[in-house]
Amino acid sequence: MARAAIGRNQGEVARATGCAISTVHLMEHTADEVSRKNAGVIRRHYEEMGVQFWADAYFHIVAVPK
Repeated sequence: MARAAIGRNQGEVARATGCAISTVHLMEHTADEVSRKNAGVIRRHYEEMGVQFWADAYFHIVAVPK
């Protein structure tokens, strides 16, 4: 959701973060299979693009600047 919200494709995120495209794909579908290091790199990239993440016990919210 974060990637689509900033208008990037998986290849662009992979190049910007130094992660493999397969890692970006796994992060979007089964995040628990991605190392904490790679998850952090990808998350920081999204945050640098202005995406904000909120989570509580029931919801995970992604906010994108207008």
